[in-house]
Amino acid sequence: MTAPTRNPPVSVLVPDLLRRFTAQWWEDQSTPGPSGPSLTAREQTANEGHLERFVAALTSEFQHAPRTPSEREGTQERILKAFAVFARGALRFEDRHLDLLLTRGFTQSAVQFTQMARRFDSEVSGADIFQASRNVWTMNGLQVLLGLPVRLTPAMFAYSMLYPYTDNYLDDPAVSSETKVAFSRRFADRLTGDRIEPTNAQERRICDLVAMIEGQYDRTQYP
Repeated sequence: MTAPTRNPPVSVLVPDLLRRFTAQWWEDQSTPGPSGPSLTAREQTANEGHLERFVAALTSEFQHAPRTPSEREGTQERILKAFAVFARGALRFEDRHLDLLLTRGFTQSAVQFTQMARRFDSEVSGADIFQASRNVWTMNGLQVLLGLPVRLTPAMFAYSMLYPYTDNYLDDPAVSSETKVAFSRRFADRLTGDRIEPTNAQERRICDLVAMIEGQYDRTQYP
């Protein structure tokens, strides 16, 4: 009886894929790539409308976190319905594509992420949650490609939430350039493993998120 094949660790898989596809890229320079569908300006406008409505629906749901099981079911149903409309209209998804996404754990991961974000910061906006959730969707997709279970891990949550907290803070015109530079230096020190003293609630949340990643990936084992 043949033993089941196990996926190689990511540390081995990624360099191998990089070498393989870099070589293929240079070998295929003279070969035209696959041609996608051409869209008219009217079709592009229609797709943008689908996206705007989907984002508006998600933002509205994220603003009102469900508190009971029945509310959670209603929220999930509305999000799935909004996604299906968007996917069929803008992405040209077929039912088989939707079935693949919606039966692999993507939905549960998205709902769990929203709940964790609300518990972490009760004042976080729906727009920030949506901004962060796009990282989660990408990592869930990578889990599928790597043959891993689709699930939300502490490190995935923390990494994704770091995006709005750091990016939006540095983009805030109300924060001075000096403050941003000083924060960036402290943040760099924290990422290298130093313990810093947060100067405000924003930095405290950022440090807590880095600690979540360290809690899953100990620095002694993952330097």
